Amino acid sequence: MFSRIGLTGGIGAGKSTIAQHYRSRGAYTLDYDVITRDVLAPGSVGLQAVTQLLGSETQLDDGSMNRHWVAQEVFGRPELLRRLNAIVHPLVFAEAEKRETDWLASHHVTANFGAGKGSGSRYRREGGKRQIVIHEIPLLAETGVAKWFDAIIDVEAPEDVRIERLIAHRHMSKVEAEERVRAQASSAVREAIATYVIHSDQPMDAMFAQADHIYDRLVSD
Repeated sequence: MFSRIGLTGGIGAGKSTIAQHYRSRGAYTLDYDVITRDVLAPGSVGLQAVTQLLGSETQLDDGSMNRHWVAQEVFGRPELLRRLNAIVHPLVFAEAEKRETDWLASHHVTANFGAGKGSGSRYRREGGKRQIVIHEIPLLAETGVAKWFDAIIDVEAPEDVRIERLIAHRHMSKVEAEERVRAQASSAVREAIATYVIHSDQPMDAMFAQADHIYDRLVSD
């Protein structure tokens, strides 16, 4: 059997650290930031569609997407952002589904459709342990796809901690960091859809112990 898990959290909260830890535990992880870059690669249908929407400045001289310019162009313009997301999100979700399906097939997890609700009840591998597939989605709450997952893990830290991390590790100005944090859904909105919440503003060993406790439950349920 397998369980499809959503991993989310605000920018700077530590999702990638938790995802890396779960990979070390044997989970297959899908990073939606990586998938987004792939579906918007130079020459891709996705990038062509975004360029048609936003204009020639969307692309750099080497044909890659000018991500900083695009982010600035749509920031604070909700209708333009909605149109951009209407192009990008279906491509990302379709590619994530393909990669998940390919991984399950390579691990001999076969379809068992009609056995009940939830991805874990629709796939199984006889005699094998439960497989964990983690979808790392920064904007899970905003995109309304919570129903796709058997469980959702939300990684949280206070806003001031996240802002400090963005300044220190991503070299943002304080204003940029504050804008990025506050442009996303609030922690209350994320926690409302979460099955589990991991707090990353604690000692690393305690955080990993909390993450392991959750993982052990997912594998054994």
